[in-house]
Amino acid sequence: MAMRPTFEQILILARVPNLPTVWSNVLMAWVLGGGGCGLGLGAAVAGGTLLYAGGCTLNDACDARWDRAHKPERLIPCGALRERLVWALGGAEMAAGLAFFLLAGPEVWWWPIGLVLAILLYDVWHKETPWSVVVMGACRGLLVLSGAAVDSEPSVQTTALLATGAAAAAAGAAVAGGRAAAEATAVLL
Repeated sequence: MAMRPTFEQILILARVPNLPTVWSNVLMAWVLGGGGCGLGLGAAVAGGTLLYAGGCTLNDACDARWDRAHKPERLIPCGALRERLVWALGGAEMAAGLAFFLLAGPEVWWWPIGLVLAILLYDVWHKETPWSVVVMGACRGLLVLSGAAVDSEPSVQTTALLATGAAAAAAGAAVAGGRAAAEATAVLL
């Protein structure tokens, strides 16, 4: 059993192929929110990346029991990583992601904190109910609001429209086509 995760294992836990959707959401929201200096955008992209990675990593930790029965090839059930290590890594990624967002826009701290809470709620709840897709949509909506609030004074109408659209797309796909469609839509957003 590994005492330290390899770089490849960290990338697997973080679901790295999905990260461009996070970057595009933050960039789109930042531009439509009025933009500002590029340093804030960089911090917001880093924050979004780390929050997404941390959420995915914690998702594996939350699902460890289920994965032992249904997906034994995953990193925790197959013994490649200790569950406790995955919890610590995910928590560190979440804390670093929140720190980057707070650095980028400390006056609008409530959006990234709401995002962290929504991510944690999704991680804990998603196997329990089909309504977790609403929380998944809220995660995308709060990511958009967090990105729009960085370095700018976004209009309430613009950010509300962006966040509502992102949230509705993820949740609507789930209602129409099931969880797999919602996850595919969330990846596309």
